[in-house]
Amino acid sequence: MEQQKNYYDVLGVSKDATDQEIKTAFRKLARKYHPDRNKNDETAKKKFEEINEAYEVLSNKEKRKNYDNYGNPDGNPFANAAGAEGFSGNPFSGFSGFGNGTGGYSRTYRSPNGGTTYYYSSSGDGADSFGNGFEGFGGSGFEDMFDDLFGHSSGQRQRYSGRTAAAEDEKGADAHAEITIGFDEAAFGADRVVTLTGQDGRQQKLQIHIPAGIEEGKSIRLKGQGSPSPVSGGESGDLYLKVHIAERPGFTRSGADVYTTVMVPFPTAALGGEVKIETLNGSVICKVRPGTQSGSKIRLRGKGASVLGKPGEYGDLYAEVRIEVPENLTMEQKRLIRELADTMKR
Repeated sequence: MEQQKNYYDVLGVSKDATDQEIKTAFRKLARKYHPDRNKNDETAKKKFEEINEAYEVLSNKEKRKNYDNYGNPDGNPFANAAGAEGFSGNPFSGFSGFGNGTGGYSRTYRSPNGGTTYYYSSSGDGADSFGNGFEGFGGSGFEDMFDDLFGHSSGQRQRYSGRTAAAEDEKGADAHAEITIGFDEAAFGADRVVTLTGQDGRQQKLQIHIPAGIEEGKSIRLKGQGSPSPVSGGESGDLYLKVHIAERPGFTRSGADVYTTVMVPFPTAALGGEVKIETLNGSVICKVRPGTQSGSKIRLRGKGASVLGKPGEYGDLYAEVRIEVPENLTMEQKRLIRELADTMKR
């Protein structure tokens, strides 16, 4: 009897590994030992079969629980007893066919590359079984399943319990497009429907979420909206929408900080006072210190855009001061300004 494999050792993970850790380990090993990358390498082929067998058990919660408790995925405490056939064993190996009870039948299928032979039998009483690693995979539609397994161009990629290692690895191509969003949508986030036009002229409407604080040139990822996988059952690629941000008159942005300008009358700049500053979400009254110079900045904390990835945090708004000089002065105003100028020369 073949010794029961330690599936955790096969995948190189600990017994308390998470589902994601198991999946990551499987994908890494599947890429390394895939038959398409290891032509005529029997060692790699055997390793590929082992990691698929291990993943088939450890990725299934019920089978993993049985394996941890009984040493086999069937939950049978006697499955590994002396003289009993373990989960990894094949009681039908070496046979191209075998007899069954009344109404039963057997079929032998060989992969087109001349590799491993797979067996399926039915005893006529509903007890179906597979040899060579497929035991317990009963059900209907086996002709179609094996046609799909061995009769197509992907037949050399061996399938295990409906999961293909190639499909895990061969994701569809990613697609790319560009969209323009509003200044405020980028600053504070939004949900909107966009219409995309493909190369064939067909249009597609998609609901997207604009992350608060997204910047010019960044991309929004729409999982599974790219090209389909070239492998049956494979994962579709993703769609990446490159973001362009429309202008908002009077405002510019750098990261989460927003910049604008404020006109301050000469007397207010000289003597101090209050001015109204426009922000992205309304105006505020702000104090101006005496002697404020043109080109200086007034900082309004928390009045900028959202900080990307940090909900509830905002940048600052900086208002650059521009001294407002009156264009039309009365004679009296001109006289007073001349007197002021004369006093400043002394």
